[in-house]
Amino acid sequence: TEPNTTIYITPRCITVGGHPANVTYSVVLPLAGSVYTCENIVQNTSVPGNSLAGSVVVSDKKIAITVSDDSVNPSGGGGCYDMLGDQLVPTDVIGKEYIVNKGFLNSGSDESAYITATENFTTISVEDINGISTKILNQGDTYQYSITKQLTHVVADKNVYVNHMSGYGCELGSAILPPLNCAGSSSVSFPRTNSFSFLLNIVCPAGSEGDFVVNGSTTIVQASDFSPVPGTGGLFVGAQISVPTSVISSGSSNFISNSSELFS
Repeated sequence: TEPNTTIYITPRCITVGGHPANVTYSVVLPLAGSVYTCENIVQNTSVPGNSLAGSVVVSDKKIAITVSDDSVNPSGGGGCYDMLGDQLVPTDVIGKEYIVNKGFLNSGSDESAYITATENFTTISVEDINGISTKILNQGDTYQYSITKQLTHVVADKNVYVNHMSGYGCELGSAILPPLNCAGSSSVSFPRTNSFSFLLNIVCPAGSEGDFVVNGSTTIVQASDFSPVPGTGGLFVGAQISVPTSVISSGSSNFISNSSELFS
């Protein structure tokens, strides 16, 4: 974003240009708007040590970082090959607690939460209705947790990133999740672009689940749609609500709000 920006990169795997894993190198971007691409040269990123996940980037001026992984094919099949990606956020705005609301991938496809530690000796606890899984990670380590239940709670004792890989059918997508201390929104606009199955995934503080209004209606999202998020002591609830075209039509622009609490 500024001229003469020096960037220090410590990649987790060998990259284009022959930069070895876990060895820091520097790049100078001379102009505002200049772009540098750090690319993994190994195709199979499912093998440990072959992924850029957990690479450390430090700069002397403000920068934007986007990540992507192309031609990702879900294990559940279906012939879909998709690009996953998102813009990263800096380490000072991530958190220690997250909720993952399961998407709508085909049964057997590998919906996952990828949890990346930013400090050594970070303890991670992941809980759904089946129980708790615990891991200890060092800086740059990533723990892949398969999402099989609708609501999953992630807690760490130090700040972590959580990247949610989800999707629809066999079509994949991914996003960096906001931590619970990021609060959410009091209102959100969203489109419905076609007549395929349409689902609203909502997480909110308990007690506010009956206060949603969608396009002026209080019947589309109801308190009975929600379930407690495991591991939150009943403080948070979540829902996945299927909405027919008779309620929200194809090609429409829509608005959801909550009168009592922030939600996501």
